[in-house]
Amino acid sequence: YAGHAMTEGLRRETAAHGVREQLGAPGMVDTELLGNTGEGAVLDGYLAYKGSIGGGLQPTDIADAIVAAYSLPQHISYRELVVAPTSQDA
Repeated sequence: YAGHAMTEGLRRETAAHGVREQLGAPGMVDTELLGNTGEGAVLDGYLAYKGSIGGGLQPTDIADAIVAAYSLPQHISYRELVVAPTSQDA
């Protein structure tokens, strides 16, 4: 919620100057984020969930979505961009 509130506040302050602010909220993405997590319930649960939805998105999927939003005409603004695997339920 804090990220959303900060982004919305910044958007309100800068909109009159033609600045587009966007909150990006990626779902599961295949990264090495949990690479430092040792064996255990956290890693096991993550891997089980990831397998149950057919894996996460690639980082390039997120980058492509951001570029698509940025490429819109200046008078259009995506205020929030939620990108997740279609099968991800949370």
